[in-house]
Amino acid sequence: MTRPYDERIEAWKRLSTSLDMTQLDAITREIGLSEVIPTASELLDGKIRGRIVVDVNR
Repeated sequence: MTRPYDERIEAWKRLSTSLDMTQLDAITREIGLSEVIPTASELLDGKIRGRIVVDVNR
């Protein structure tokens, strides 16, 4: 379920002040550009949690 823009901004602001940055790696997954479409499908299906970073050079 998508939250309203202002609620998402507030959530990111709270995370930026309360998240232990050493734990960020634990919830981050890096993918290559070729993986964007299949990953997007998983994301939209609610199968992915955390942060996805796209490396456009990979």
